[in-house]
Amino acid sequence: MDFNDFIAELNEKFGMADDEWNVIRKSAIVAFDYDDRGNVSGRHKGMVVYRNKKYENEILPGETWICTLEQNPQTGMNYFAKPLKRIDASFMFELKRDQLSEVADCIWNKYRESIEPVMEERHGEKVKAEIINAVGETRSEYESRINEASAKVQELELKDIENRNIISSLQGKLSGAEQAGARGAPPLSAFGAHPDVSVRRVGPDTVASESFVSPRYSVYLSPDYRTLVLVPNTNGDVVCIDGMMTLEGLNAVSPFQDQYDMVCEYSSHYGGVMVHLKDHRYHKM
Repeated sequence: MDFNDFIAELNEKFGMADDEWNVIRKSAIVAFDYDDRGNVSGRHKGMVVYRNKKYENEILPGETWICTLEQNPQTGMNYFAKPLKRIDASFMFELKRDQLSEVADCIWNKYRESIEPVMEERHGEKVKAEIINAVGETRSEYESRINEASAKVQELELKDIENRNIISSLQGKLSGAEQAGARGAPPLSAFGAHPDVSVRRVGPDTVASESFVSPRYSVYLSPDYRTLVLVPNTNGDVVCIDGMMTLEGLNAVSPFQDQYDMVCEYSSHYGGVMVHLKDHRYHKM
């Protein structure tokens, strides 16, 4: 929108005529406040703007006005301002979006050097606080990622220890099997080869069986806590070493008093051993 269109809009809004705007063609937007000498003044094109004495009670410090400027006839070194329209919240609210944008651009481009210090003074602390907050959030995010990575490393290290123990156990079993084979003894049994299995409760959370020959198992517990299913699985969560495995939480489900042989059977359906605590049906433990 050009200046003529802007005037036409304001003529319609405020009931003014075109000739009444001749004076505004020599006008400027000036922000007034106390200067270093305690006088109320503004600046326009590098020169000081004082209030016309007739309007000192109308133009107040801290206000921005559209005003006409008269150059000081004696020195030519400053202007005297006559108020036309105060730029305040109501004035800006009444402008259309494109008008508001142009007025803001005009004020910023012409008075940026004056506005920036005021903006920094008023909003500097808020901006600093936002920056500090953003940095804090970023730091927290990185710390969270570092913690997650550390936890993953610990998990992998534990997995590595478990795997080493499994390998050591399997090497021992292999050596024993080779020696037994040399003596003509039968090979180690596995689930399926000998359906009649036995499982012994040897601790609060520990079970043992000669049939537990896989290094890892997946363990399932029925929703009613009546049945355990132990299935050989190379990717299982439960480690089995020397025929023994620890089932975390077993003691809470079935309190341990002393060692005993558990009621169990091999299940071809699940490919593992079912331990009957109370009933059957299962979910992953």
